[in-house]
Amino acid sequence: MLFVEPELKHHLDELMRTYALLKEGDEPGAKDARFQAVDIDYERGSATGYIVNYICKNIDGEFQKNGEDAQDWYGNLSKNVAPRVRAWASIHGIRQFQQLGGPPVTVWRELHRLPHADDEIVEAARQPADKSDWAGFIEAMNGPCAKRVDQPIKTAKWLEYDQDTGECLDCPVNQYGEPSKGKLFGLYANEQYWLTRLFRWEVQRPTHTRELHDPSSIAWLERLSHLTQIRAVTQAEIDALPADTAYAWEKLNSEMHPPPWSSVNNCT
Repeated sequence: MLFVEPELKHHLDELMRTYALLKEGDEPGAKDARFQAVDIDYERGSATGYIVNYICKNIDGEFQKNGEDAQDWYGNLSKNVAPRVRAWASIHGIRQFQQLGGPPVTVWRELHRLPHADDEIVEAARQPADKSDWAGFIEAMNGPCAKRVDQPIKTAKWLEYDQDTGECLDCPVNQYGEPSKGKLFGLYANEQYWLTRLFRWEVQRPTHTRELHDPSSIAWLERLSHLTQIRAVTQAEIDALPADTAYAWEKLNSEMHPPPWSSVNNCT
């Protein structure tokens, strides 16, 4: 679903149709099956309603139409098809729901890693992000229609090189053969960098086995035990929670649960 200025609608339609028919566009049925632009019919529903409908069908399939379980084009129940859709998307690394044109969700996720920011602009975006206030985050990024160049906070990436050999530790090109921007390490705003990723993780084959009772493993095991421990919350703490209880609960348990490793997922 795309929104465009009325005077650019025809141009966008022709541009997308051209790309859809660029390769073997003269084969039978291509003009009818490859691309079709449909205007929103507000008598049938809104853009928000369509998106909610689509997400419900693909997350768990528990969408009902006229009180009955929804079906796909082939008559299969959506709640039976949804797990297959999710498995297909996970196997191939495909994002089922992708927002285009708005502030990057990666900035939103990296702001979660900052305990605070000594900068008015960054802090104005960090606070709504920390409270799961997406609307407040969008406003802090200059609104939903701001161009990428006008958004005050951007992701920071770099290509890391070995200081002794000069060898590039990251692949200099991406999977499409284009120059790579490198690994994400933080945020950039007001000509300053904020580090959100302080460690570089590598998957390596172990050179030797180590018994769990090895003294060198004790510190690691204690750390693991601390990370997986969940303290029971007292009734007094529950009564003291503000209205935004989800945020308060996360802050209450922040010492026990580390931040997520991944900046994206397959349902963004």
